[in-house]
Amino acid sequence: MKFEDAVILTRDAFLEIHPDGEVPTWFKEGASVSGFKNNLKKWIVRYSLVPFSPLKENQKWEKIRGEKVVVELDPITGKKSIVISREGAEPIIFFEAMIDFDTKKVSIIIDNDFSKFDGSKFEI
Repeated sequence: MKFEDAVILTRDAFLEIHPDGEVPTWFKEGASVSGFKNNLKKWIVRYSLVPFSPLKENQKWEKIRGEKVVVELDPITGKKSIVISREGAEPIIFFEAMIDFDTKKVSIIIDNDFSKFDGSKFEI
């Protein structure tokens, strides 16, 4: 089973618990998907959120080609560059599932309720 297939099965399981109309915009825009194969030959797929961390003095958010990115302005040259990686808080796993390669069975490991989270506290 490919990672993409595991992501689709995870999404379907997630939407059974959290119908699309109930998923807040901040989650749709801010959650990232990651995954790995564990030693039991099963995919672990996660939806994570990154808590907001302040930008440095010479950084700001900009939309480039429809994507929100952090841009850094060189104080001497005035030249802008995109920040690829920056230090911040550890991601919070909001939802995690384990998918069996053979049976395609999805087991929910972690599931949270949106009401327990303040969407303004996460980076989008």
